[in-house]
Amino acid sequence: MKSSTVKTLLVLLFAAALAAGCGKETTTERPNSGNPGSGDKSGQTDTTAVTGDASKARVSNIDYTPCHQDSYKGHVHPDSVSLRYDNGTVYVTHYNLTVNCAFQEGGIIVYMTTRGSRITINEYENPDGPQADCMCETDNSFQINNVPPGTYTFVFKNWNPSPYTMECTF
Repeated sequence: MKSSTVKTLLVLLFAAALAAGCGKETTTERPNSGNPGSGDKSGQTDTTAVTGDASKARVSNIDYTPCHQDSYKGHVHPDSVSLRYDNGTVYVTHYNLTVNCAFQEGGIIVYMTTRGSRITINEYENPDGPQADCMCETDNSFQINNVPPGTYTFVFKNWNPSPYTMECTF
């Protein structure tokens, strides 16, 4: 198989994996407000997406796998992410995150900033931990708590080859 065909197949598989990244991806429903009987359609449902407010969101429960055995030469697998929403918590798993091989001794830091409905995530090995002369891939999981239903834009800064942005409605 030619390398261009292999690359095309990898890109298509990667795109399909990303499209399935948001769990419970439905439009938030909210009832219309107003006085019953005044022609305001009370009791019907407005399916307009609500822009989320992530100002109170906080990261917790960071966990990760050891280095993938076949990845000690650096970034060999495409990054992918899975987001699942349940009762105000977003469960995130970033697959194939590229980190320093010695990351387990210092751990992984998940630095998150929010601005309205935009959630920016930067994952990296603890700079105070030891550093080895190699890179590897790990699967990093964490939770984002206090996320009300709505539509959010997630930006993953430590994404190979560049930052990745996705929109999800919970």
